[in-house]
Amino acid sequence: MKKYLIQILILFLILPIVIYGEYMKDNEIYESLKPFLQELQGVKELYIGSSITINNNIQPLENDTVTIKEIEMLEQNNGDLVSILMDGKVSNVMVRNDGKKLILEIENSIREIPVSIMPFENDTISEIESFDKDGVTIIEFKLKKNTHIETMLTNDRSEIIIQFYGKPIEIIVAGTDDLGDYLVLNNLKSTEVNFNLDHNAKKLKIKIPHNYLKEQQEWLNFNGEYIDKIKINNAIGGLEIDIDLSEVNFNYVFEEKQQALFIRFQKIPEDIGEAFFGEIILGDAFMGQADLIFDSKLENIEKTKQINLIKKPLMIDKASNSLLLAQYNTEKLQIIDNYREREIILDLGANYSSIYKTAKLKINSNNIREIEIVNADTTKLIIKSDHICTYNRSEIDNGLKIEVVRPKEKFNKILMLDIGHGGKDPGSIGNGLIEKELNMMQTLAIKDFIEKNSDIKVYMTREDDQTLTLTYRTDLANEIGVDLFLSVHNNSHTKDTPTGSEVFYFPKEFDTSSKILAENMIEKIVAYTGMFNRGAKPSEKLVVLRTSQMPSLLVEGGFLSNEEDAKRLMQDEFTINYAKAIAETIIDFLN
Repeated sequence: MKKYLIQILILFLILPIVIYGEYMKDNEIYESLKPFLQELQGVKELYIGSSITINNNIQPLENDTVTIKEIEMLEQNNGDLVSILMDGKVSNVMVRNDGKKLILEIENSIREIPVSIMPFENDTISEIESFDKDGVTIIEFKLKKNTHIETMLTNDRSEIIIQFYGKPIEIIVAGTDDLGDYLVLNNLKSTEVNFNLDHNAKKLKIKIPHNYLKEQQEWLNFNGEYIDKIKINNAIGGLEIDIDLSEVNFNYVFEEKQQALFIRFQKIPEDIGEAFFGEIILGDAFMGQADLIFDSKLENIEKTKQINLIKKPLMIDKASNSLLLAQYNTEKLQIIDNYREREIILDLGANYSSIYKTAKLKINSNNIREIEIVNADTTKLIIKSDHICTYNRSEIDNGLKIEVVRPKEKFNKILMLDIGHGGKDPGSIGNGLIEKELNMMQTLAIKDFIEKNSDIKVYMTREDDQTLTLTYRTDLANEIGVDLFLSVHNNSHTKDTPTGSEVFYFPKEFDTSSKILAENMIEKIVAYTGMFNRGAKPSEKLVVLRTSQMPSLLVEGGFLSNEEDAKRLMQDEFTINYAKAIAETIIDFLN
């Protein structure tokens, strides 16, 4: 009887792989990952992606015949954005892919663009071809890589915008084995995944920026040990996985292997104490050994005093996302808010290894995923979160209390400053100037003025010379929930005659705050610097404006290609006045 029972169990464990394998036998992605998938046990749900994912935002609307006049690629976006320009309102655009080829069918149109277009050097498109068929213009983009594609129209329907960014996620697997429930995300690392666990609602939200599905997934009958249901959707900036939980008393732990991220949901050991002292040896969580979690109550002062008497130097309160340190030196302590890495570092300024032993402590509260204790020249407690947090610091009778909170819980007014370009992307170059360097100098001057003259909290997308994607910049702003996003750039042109400053905003029919702010900013820039006024301009093309969820601007200080502009941009006096004009406009707006 046992033999037959084991055979039945094995059949149910491998059945999903067999079914999907038959269904997907011609799928290139499935075939390449088939050996990896067949190693998994207890598979319940499986998603197989594609090399290209498309979100077509264009709705049909009957109009007169239009003429397709031009295809434009924006070099400042590294070939990632294409505009198709027409002389009227387009009726409809059908979008599909054939392998690594994006195909647009523009109905009720006449083609005036060339049959073949070789784009400038870029990372995405190798060739563009077009032809006519029964009143439909067909445009084919041959692609160099896997990518996600968004298509949309400008408000007047005279321009088709095609945005290439991110990547399709290849495989998502969910199942239950003898260690508990698990989720597998192919070709991802733990640093690319953001978690938000809501204990009260019994929900876990996983955000994966820059990755996309070909179609929504709903796994409503999962019925695992901890997981009831799973829903996976494309959202702004990437995909979201919403998990309904049967209970929240579990650890989730990560393992990266075979170019995939394994997320395991495991039972919390019953013999966990209320406080931590001494050396902890952690094994491999995937071998069933327990991680650590704590649930002491800092509000209970009598208990705190008793624990301190027996020299327990660290206590953690999950409910309030707080730590209490009994041993530290106020004069030597440094707290570093490393928000872009979603961590807060407490550097005690000396070696406390006899008190705080090296360990990795799994907390899994709302704002604290893990606390890593590192002992070197100094002892550091690294608080790691699944989303951007900050901290409140207070000294009480029993020690130093650090409360980990979301930025909106602490700050009333928040600004995100974005230094345009950076790293391998220098931006414009002209008259001895490099845009990325000029952008940094100007942005830091803006930050300095705001911090000295207001109570606005300023976050930065970068503070050194590194390459960032466009959507990474707005992902940070959206995650924090800032009140205003400003991207600082300088301009260039193929001719040396264009000159002046301009401010771009994203046009919204029922929200004119960005437009008014842009108009105020350009007026003040011109008044303070004497630059030519190129105006406040709407733009639906600029990715950082389109993907931000708050009022947002992109400012162009001047033209590096223009000799007179370049001379001004080099001067310290210009930088001071330019930064003051922008900063005062922002302070007035947020006040």
